[in-house]
Amino acid sequence: MNKRGISGVIVTVLIVLISLGAVVIVWNFISPALNRAGTSIELESKCFDVEVKPSRCSYLSADLSGLVQLTRGSPDKVMAVLKFSDGSTLVNQTDAPAVFGTAEITFTIPAGKIPETLAATAIISDDEGNSITCPLPQTTIDCVAES
Repeated sequence: MNKRGISGVIVTVLIVLISLGAVVIVWNFISPALNRAGTSIELESKCFDVEVKPSRCSYLSADLSGLVQLTRGSPDKVMAVLKFSDGSTLVNQTDAPAVFGTAEITFTIPAGKIPETLAATAIISDDEGNSITCPLPQTTIDCVAES
């Protein structure tokens, strides 16, 4: 009986081609995730170079005026988080002031809510338009009612 098989060279070439194809498929799947992770880490590291502090929180009836001060860094925006006595929050943002400058952020207080504290942080963007909100620091100030 005349048996014929595939030569060893052809088998080796086929295995190499299948392996290369598998590597290309896996790389196309993983590469975008690695790029996003690198961008995220780069933006998060910029949060260490920025410091935003609330400097005033006062309210009169349904309007609250808060001041936040940028003490170092150059974020694109600053964000203030107003916490109410019932545990709910209200968030507002504005363009960042110059270093050592202040920015006023206003809130409209929902009926029946009593403002308790104000915290502030930075929003940073990169050249590609990706942005990240830096973590809120533990520094807050108490809100006071104007008379």
